[in-house]
Amino acid sequence: MHTERNSLNPLKYLTADPTRIRVSGNSMMPFLEEGDEVEVVAAERKDFSPGDLIVFDRHGDLIVHRVIKAGKDRFLEMGDNQRNGSWWEWQDHLGKVVSLVSAGGALIPVGEGASASAGRKTARLQRFRLLRSALERKARFQGLKKIVGLPFRFLEFMMTKKCWL
Repeated sequence: MHTERNSLNPLKYLTADPTRIRVSGNSMMPFLEEGDEVEVVAAERKDFSPGDLIVFDRHGDLIVHRVIKAGKDRFLEMGDNQRNGSWWEWQDHLGKVVSLVSAGGALIPVGEGASASAGRKTARLQRFRLLRSALERKARFQGLKKIVGLPFRFLEFMMTKKCWL
């Protein structure tokens, strides 16, 4: 999801005090929707683990996505409503979403307790989706693509129905 911003990179000015930003787009649906607000704090690469929501600069746009994998030199990010993710080098200025702002203005913590567990489970599901997509792309024939993807579709179904999480 994109964030609304001006031409300056606001990530440079983040501190430990939460800053509220409004998101736009549908890449994080249903977790985040158009117009939702999140509170963000300054963060470093050591502060992120799979499932956390990261705010980073992608070619001049601020993006709010989920960390799928966190490596030494780079991270894999992906929106909850996407089938493909991207690897990015760690940046000097990053933000970490610490809470959502409800329609009524109440703060909902992210990254604690059940919320953190749900984020890790979502990251795990996204890794399955990435693997399935990669295998389907490598299959040459349409029938083979369906056969390759079938076990992953079953696992996705079971994970989303909370049977095997």
